[in-house]
Order: sequence, then C-alpha cells, then structure tokens
Amino acid sequence: MIIVPRKQGQLANRLFHLSKIYAFCLKYNIPLIYPPFYEYKKLFMLKTSKNKATLLTGNFLVYKVIQIIYRILIKIKFYSSHFHQIIKLGDFTSKYKIDSPDFIKTTESKLFVFLDGWGIDSGNLHISYKQKITELLEPITYHLISAENIINTLRSKTNIIIGIHIRRGDYKTFENGRFYYEFQDYYRIILECVKQFDEKSIYFIITSNENCEKKFPIDKELNLHFSHENEYIDSIILSLCDYIIGPPSTFTLWASYFSNVPLQMIKNKSQKITMSGFQTYEESHQ
Repeated sequence: MIIVPRKQGQLANRLFHLSKIYAFCLKYNIPLIYPPFYEYKKLFMLKTSKNKATLLTGNFLVYKVIQIIYRILIKIKFYSSHFHQIIKLGDFTSKYKIDSPDFIKTTESKLFVFLDGWGIDSGNLHISYKQKITELLEPITYHLISAENIINTLRSKTNIIIGIHIRRGDYKTFENGRFYYEFQDYYRIILECVKQFDEKSIYFIITSNENCEKKFPIDKELNLHFSHENEYIDSIILSLCDYIIGPPSTFTLWASYFSNVPLQMIKNKSQKITMSGFQTYEESHQ
C-alpha cells in the first residue's frame, strides 16, 4: 500500500501527482491512500477500477491523522521497519523513478510505503493508463455542464475556439518573473493567432484569476469571451477548446492531457505563435 502523507501544490499539480502514482498502482494492483486530495474530491466522479488499485482519499480528519503519524515517524527517525518504508523525494526537478525494480520491490515487501514529495517520474505510465485516469478524474456533472454550455454557445458562432490562459499574480515572483507577461503581450499573441489561422472564424476564450476584460483594447475585429467562472470550470473550459495557449503551467497542461488538446506554451514574451508550436500532451512527451 502506498500512502501520500502531504499536499503537493494546488489543484493541477495535485492532479498530475495523483495520476502518476495511481497509474503505477493500476499497473501493479497496489492500493493507494491519498488523503491530500480530500479538498478536491467533491469536484470529481472518482470512479475507481475494479481491481486492487483502490484509491482512498478520506477526509480532513484522515488527512490530519496520517500527517501526525508521519510526522512522528520522521521526528523519531523511524524511516524503515519490516512493515513500513518512508521515501522522501525532492522538488519537481528531482526524478524518482517509481516504475523501477527497487521501488517495486519495496512496495511488495512493505505493508505501508510513505511516498512524500513532488519529484516523481512514472515514465509514460500516466499516458498508458490515461483512460482509467480520466474516468477517475471526470468532473462532476454540474461543472461539466456549466463549461459545455459556454463552449456550445461559442461553437454556434465560430469554427475554432482557442483558450487563452492568463496567469500573472504569483508569476510575478515565480522564477524571477520569467513567465510574467503584461496584457499587451497576450493581446499580441491573440493577433498572431488570427494571422496563423487565416480567414477562419476564431473565438478566443480568456481564462484568468484576474478580471482582465477591461485590460484589452476594444477591437471589433476580434471575438473575445472572458470567462468569469471559478478555476475548476475554467480548467474544463480549456479542455473543451480546439487549442490552448498560456505560460508554462500545470493548469493548461492538465487540460491538454485530459482531452488531448494541442497546447502552445509561451516561454518568453517575444515568442512567435506558429501552428507547429501546438502539441498535444502525448506529442510533447514522446
């Protein structure tokens, strides 16, 4: 049994973290206890497969109890026994290979394996088991219908829908502001998209945690729709678009992964938008 004792990032980070571990558990029929997901479990259908790879998320109480047990084990430096093993990982730059003989042997020989950290490398297991993962993490009906209604309204007006994710806020300091862009940078990107798609009718749907509707110049030639939904519905909206554009973020990456939508990450403010720059999640991880 694998136990994840601590939270790893926000929603999209946790979705990828869960997916990679759950894919491993599916392959080797190992139960997974993932209490840090209790905050988000009400947002998903959580249809588990009919095998030993049961996913248990619990609730806040379960999360706190496991945290206390884990902290005690760490404090007394009781990292290993005949029954348990603690594996502490680094940040996202470290790549601990869970689909490896050593880790497989550990999960087979120990009753409880605490897996703590973000730096997991599952290879392409989360791609191989994508169907089961997307069944598990299918959004609840209410949020899905809300997103579909918005997209269907735009579909009646256009040939192509491009999701633009604007993330500023924490990106002003993240990696020294490397991926923090001004609104005029996003406006330039939108204009470049129009050129790339020639005369085809395009609707851009803007998702952001900022109210950015008044930040863009009035341009009657552009079809812009500004989402005012929460982050959960915005994630679904992006997954229903034909293309996605945004700075490097697991938020857009998850939408691309979940629905196989071509994504173009903006890695610098002078980057040119090209058709070849759009890749599905699978294409970018070959």
